[in-house]
Amino acid sequence: MSLLLLVVLFAVLSVPQAPALTPKKPASVPPASATGNVAPPSDSSRKTAEPSGMGPGNAIWATSVEGAIQRAARESKFVFFEFVKKECGNCQRMDGLLYPAFDFEALLVPMVPVKVSFDSPSGKEFAARYDVEDAPAILVTTPEGR
Repeated sequence: MSLLLLVVLFAVLSVPQAPALTPKKPASVPPASATGNVAPPSDSSRKTAEPSGMGPGNAIWATSVEGAIQRAARESKFVFFEFVKKECGNCQRMDGLLYPAFDFEALLVPMVPVKVSFDSPSGKEFAARYDVEDAPAILVTTPEGR
């Protein structure tokens, strides 16, 4: 699985960066009431398709390392750590190209993904524990840290 992950990461990072395209939103038609007047949009139509967790794609990303470890233990899953830096261009490319890809989202099903910032004190400590030197970097562990 780690070899497949490396191949996917290499493929994404070797693709030339294209300008970002914003998808067109389909026009929605509000339902008509019994009197023929158009009803105002309901609150449910205003909800976005964004996942509740932090991160790109449709996977639900944990918002903290501790939360990811606890959720992974509870759901009997692995923890998918992505080490990022604020100024990392390749990290941003992965957000836009790799994580929204359906095939990659399928790989995340048995994992709880979480982003770990090299800029934070806990991120530095965690990177030192696993000998992670630069971003972007991916680490997959059990909830116990193996």
